[in-house]
Amino acid sequence: YQIWDTVQAFCSTVTGMLAAKAMLTGMGVGNDTASVGAALWQATVRRNIGKVARIVFVTFKGADLDDNAKTWRIVADVLNDMALAIELVSPALCPAVGDCNAQWSYFAAVSMAETFRAVVGVAGGATRVALTQHFALRDNYGDVNAKDGSQEVFVEILGSTV
Repeated sequence: YQIWDTVQAFCSTVTGMLAAKAMLTGMGVGNDTASVGAALWQATVRRNIGKVARIVFVTFKGADLDDNAKTWRIVADVLNDMALAIELVSPALCPAVGDCNAQWSYFAAVSMAETFRAVVGVAGGATRVALTQHFALRDNYGDVNAKDGSQEVFVEILGSTV
């Protein structure tokens, strides 16, 4: 499990950096006609949509996370991949303009990605607890969780240097 978790974290980090570049391009970085105010407004509203999605998801599905931890772990991984894919292609939704902040199709797509990422944050975090309990054979939950977190950070550092 840990080997594949490490490979997935590495790939997600590399893909996440490419998605971040695409999002910055879509927000007009490097475009003289882009508006900083529009980019800030769009980013703020998008993040708030994600926060509301997080609250709604916890309200309706929070109790199910314990009973179906494996299923929700897979759902979180798939939604993370979908969010990254949406972010990667998002600048293509407004190629003629170069500044996507005024384009509703771009805003809707990246808001959907933010919503997916909100579910990933809740489901991924909650299911990690169940996996930690499984691997903590000597009731050493803190130790297992800390080492897994450190390993993930190390892999993210490696992935960000690629």
